[in-house]
Amino acid sequence: MKIQNLNFNINKAPVMRGFIRPKHSYNDSFVKQAFFNNYEPNDNSYNSFIKWAKKTNFTDEILNIIYNNDNKIGSGFEGSVYEIPGNKQWVLKVYDNCQYTKRLSDNAQITQIQDSVPNLNIGQSIAKIIVPENCEYSKIIYVLKKQKGKTYGIPHTNYRRISEETIKKYIAFLSELSDYPIESFKRLIQEVSYSNSRGYRFDCLNPNNIMLDRNERKINLVDVKCYNSEPETKQFGDILYGILDGSNILNIEKSRADETLKQEVQKYIDIIINKFLTAMRECGEKFEETNLLRVLFLTNCFDNFIDKDSNRRKIDLLNKLI
Repeated sequence: MKIQNLNFNINKAPVMRGFIRPKHSYNDSFVKQAFFNNYEPNDNSYNSFIKWAKKTNFTDEILNIIYNNDNKIGSGFEGSVYEIPGNKQWVLKVYDNCQYTKRLSDNAQITQIQDSVPNLNIGQSIAKIIVPENCEYSKIIYVLKKQKGKTYGIPHTNYRRISEETIKKYIAFLSELSDYPIESFKRLIQEVSYSNSRGYRFDCLNPNNIMLDRNERKINLVDVKCYNSEPETKQFGDILYGILDGSNILNIEKSRADETLKQEVQKYIDIIINKFLTAMRECGEKFEETNLLRVLFLTNCFDNFIDKDSNRRKIDLLNKLI
């Protein structure tokens, strides 16, 4: 696929000590255009994004958007995600560890990122924007398809005792998910299988990378990267681990939380595991040994697995449940 490059002029802000000073208030015309120009993209593709960006002069306001904390949707282990005022199709992501590159131009440059699953929305990148920020460097910003749904703000708790407040958030998440029909889980299995086959990998360590769309009864994943050079691996163990937020399960077992809360968590976990395995069976899928570490953790969720079982034995037993 041919990579397209488009250059847009950006307004120069006042300069102090060689840096472009970020503006902290919006250009009213940009916001009004975004809301009232009657141009609604009919899809979330790269070409649709470019058309929208041209009509709204979007590139003039990129730095304003990411420097206004009111636009921050959330932060993960690698970076932060920002909404675009008046736009429901895309979001912006800035990575903490690779957000600068050597300045090559005075203009913002937009480069297409190949979308290997154009008919799916898995929160994938469709474009990269390099925006001049100071005399020497430019900031790298990624444009992602915006996923629908909500998260429950569950803290990732690998190495600290889980709080009762976190357990209640986790219960609210599990309660809603356990009420979703088998078809919701089958759709998830199919999307994961197809996305993995196209080179995409999901980050399942952060529980907030799983969004629940209550209106469509759909389980959506975010924080995905494409590794076209990697062999195909189906991440069913990873995904189930993420849904169940494995670190929270472990911490709940060790915590001093009320036994009633623990029992409620276990009730929802049993329902979700059953639906997930049923969906895998109906979709003709199995766990893979390359998903070994996550699958081994999951085997501890089942009473019929014991520690003395070999790793291979555990995976075989788990697949027999499907």
